[in-house]
Amino acid sequence: MISDGMHTNPAALRIAHRAHPQGLVLVTDAIPALGLGNGRHTLGQQEVEVDGLTAYVAGTKTLSGSITPMDVCVRHFLQATGSQILDQQEVVDITNYK
Repeated sequence: MISDGMHTNPAALRIAHRAHPQGLVLVTDAIPALGLGNGRHTLGQQEVEVDGLTAYVAGTKTLSGSITPMDVCVRHFLQATGSQILDQQEVVDITNYK
């Protein structure tokens, strides 16, 4: 589940965690603009504008992607579910995909 505060409602996070905590995997769909800071950046052939934890196609309000790092997703998940940090070893899987 994407627990960035935009994709998944906190109630859905709670339901999923209560239903199957050992099978829940948190992921982020962060685009390469993660960590670049606010402003305009070129990613490949597309220019994006970063504003906070969101990136838009430059000059528009069309969402280009999230730039929410995994640690923020985990904190949001903890807050939404009331889960304890030790439980996260079972529910968080950080994998780099190529």
